[in-house]
Amino acid sequence: MRIILLLSILLSLGYPARAQENESQIHAPGSIYQNPAVDEIRRLKKESREKNDFITPSRINISLVKHGYMDDDQFGILMSVPEVVSGCFELSPLQYETTFIDPYYMDVKVKDYQRKVIETSNVASGCPAQNKMSTALMVLNKSDLQQRETRQIRFSNGQVSDYYDIAWGEKTLTLRPQSMVVFKAQNLEGAMKDQMNFHFDGSDRVALRVPMAKAGDDVAGAMVRFASQNALTPVGENITESTDSAGVPMFIFRDVTGRVISQIGSDGAPVNIGNITVGRPYDGPQGRTTTAVPLNVYASKP
Repeated sequence: MRIILLLSILLSLGYPARAQENESQIHAPGSIYQNPAVDEIRRLKKESREKNDFITPSRINISLVKHGYMDDDQFGILMSVPEVVSGCFELSPLQYETTFIDPYYMDVKVKDYQRKVIETSNVASGCPAQNKMSTALMVLNKSDLQQRETRQIRFSNGQVSDYYDIAWGEKTLTLRPQSMVVFKAQNLEGAMKDQMNFHFDGSDRVALRVPMAKAGDDVAGAMVRFASQNALTPVGENITESTDSAGVPMFIFRDVTGRVISQIGSDGAPVNIGNITVGRPYDGPQGRTTTAVPLNVYASKP
């Protein structure tokens, strides 16, 4: 009897370890006995599921942007995660904290972003078709940074840090990354392609117009490809279409290389810099089809 009792005690002490392997083996169905290991396993599983919805990015793209609502003294640092999702998911903005270590340093700690499943009864038609990306925009003031004597931005994702040195010109800001392990500078300029430049007076911006466009033409889609081929970058987060006073589709870009701006004469008159191709419906012998139509693109100062 003593041996049987001792074996029973040893077996009971081994239960929690086995419980971690298989929750269903902790107690028999219908038993009123509640082993504390059950609650602990369930808690850990729930915590694991919740943590899986929060993603710490291993790469973050850094861009300098300017939106129309910003003051002349302001600019934006756009942080974006390159991973894109579509379908029954939604992404939260990229979470971050900013602190100043005066003088000289500005610390930006990126935490994570959340990916949530969109509940729908019809996956085929109930999920958004557009691509989604997690981003965060820091709006900063030139005068504030200069007053603080901020000389370096120290980006961190909690594991890796990348440092960007700051240099000011009369009307320009230059960010020069010292490392880009996680935080990758976009649209690098200069002879060594080692710096990001921002012009507060807008002297690096160019307006592109498509006078022959018609209603229904996918001009914006074609301009995305045209901009990529000509090293033009959006002024804001995305390429935005507007119209000028004559109703002509117009797009504002940053010409970081200066190649397009150099083609504009001193009189500022629009100059033809190439063309885009749009698809238009065509009724022919085979019925309605789509035909490719080239449209000239004109560049001028905004």
